[in-house]
Amino acid sequence: MKGTSNGGYYPFKVTTYMHDCGAGYPANRYYGQTCLRKMEAWKFDMRKDDFGEWIVQGRFTVMGEDAVCKENPSEGARPFRWLVFQEQFMKQAKLCQNLKTNCQNKSF
Repeated sequence: MKGTSNGGYYPFKVTTYMHDCGAGYPANRYYGQTCLRKMEAWKFDMRKDDFGEWIVQGRFTVMGEDAVCKENPSEGARPFRWLVFQEQFMKQAKLCQNLKTNCQNKSF
């Protein structure tokens, strides 16, 4: 959501979900963890630097109640079932994009 500019600063709010996966050390039977993180209406400001490039300022670290982490059950496995579907979908979508094919009616 875009806000009203203020003296060269352009505020906006972000709502998104992120996930990150750590591989761990499978040789030691530690398979890492997967974390789901949520930003809900977090405020950021954009401004241009002396070279005309955008700088984004605001809180970037998602911690505490906004983050849920679980141990991965085995190598390559994710503890959150919907992440498996999402990863498969994204791989297929990227393949369609790379091949420049119409995947609109495909089931993944």
